[in-house]
Amino acid sequence: MQGNRLVLPALELIYIWNGFTIINRNPHLLEPIIKIVELAIIDLETWKDKNENYADDYGLCMLLKGMCLKGLKCLTQAEHCFMEAASCEKRIRYDHYIVPYSLVELGLLFMRQDRCEEAKPLLESARCDYKHYSLESRLHFRIHSVLTELQKRGSAGPDISTNVTAVDSSSRTSPQRDNSIDDNDEEMMFFEPSAQCVPDADSDVIVDGVIQQKVVVAAL
Repeated sequence: MQGNRLVLPALELIYIWNGFTIINRNPHLLEPIIKIVELAIIDLETWKDKNENYADDYGLCMLLKGMCLKGLKCLTQAEHCFMEAASCEKRIRYDHYIVPYSLVELGLLFMRQDRCEEAKPLLESARCDYKHYSLESRLHFRIHSVLTELQKRGSAGPDISTNVTAVDSSSRTSPQRDNSIDDNDEEMMFFEPSAQCVPDADSDVIVDGVIQQKVVVAAL
């Protein structure tokens, strides 16, 4: 508990337990979630000077917004959100997991766009430069899986995706869809969902999928 309050705890839990795997199967659910996140951001801005944990809260909102935009194929705006979340690194007080997770999400987004040379340093940085944060082992499994697959494919690998978001005027406007990616051009990896909103058949624990679906329905 940070200052006796949490920002978007239900959505944070959904993200941590791969709930976007379920939500991305129903993209129409993502736009209402973005509105919830943006309202939270507006609220944060109104009392920013009094909030000692502003960077933690803001970084989380950007990470969650990026995930929604990614699911809606608004890739440019999703990239901006992930970068903004990562930029909070020096100001975050408690939720240090936000930065490495954001770097991984950004790296995976680059891989989806066939920008693997940009993606690999981000994945390596998330694995090597950040220690002793919550959910560290979980993220390391994901990174290891992605890097292993990338190594098998050589320097190629535009088809890799996992679920692993710099508020400006553009990120607060209605998302502009990026239709440059075909719905069938990404494959499943490890236990995370593909960015074309197809559920992962090989999740880390099959039971998690059932739990995730119940959590999402309850939260929404």
